[in-house]
Amino acid sequence: MGTSQVAQEENYRDPTNIQQKHQKQQAFEAELAANADRIATLITAGQNLIDGAKCAGGEDAVSARLKALNDQWELLVKTTTEKSYRLKEANKQKSFMAAVKDLEFWLGEVEILLQSDDYGKDLASIENLLKKHQLLEADIMAHQDRVQEMNQQADSLLERDQFAGQQIAERRKVGLAMPLTE
Repeated sequence: MGTSQVAQEENYRDPTNIQQKHQKQQAFEAELAANADRIATLITAGQNLIDGAKCAGGEDAVSARLKALNDQWELLVKTTTEKSYRLKEANKQKSFMAAVKDLEFWLGEVEILLQSDDYGKDLASIENLLKKHQLLEADIMAHQDRVQEMNQQADSLLERDQFAGQQIAERRKVGLAMPLTE
């Protein structure tokens, strides 16, 4: 696979092995950085040939080749930067989705506890249930900050024109908005 294909590949859309994809992208960026000086040296040498009139009348051809090389290099750097950004965003999205899933699991457990028909049989069992309920309320309050933080994270992902914006908005609506309204 050529370097421009690697840079333009949209593998960030598939969240499978996103960490490995990000590591490969970092290696690719390092390779680009290692070759940046070679490209700059080549362009400078070509320009020196043109300026020194050492092209035996082929200055236009050399100039055209230098322009094509520079344009291709700039496109490669631009697409690589864009892909790196998208991979980072995909990684943030994956983390967000995992956090929403964890929160939804916790909410499911809370709902089960709240739907209990056990109101106690005597004073001791009622006091025990009251303590459990107070602990549950404290746990809910502790999770409120997490829900707000996740809503802010969703806002941030959506503001950045995340490629899976609709999925993020839907998970946010189902997983994060519901607990705050109940």
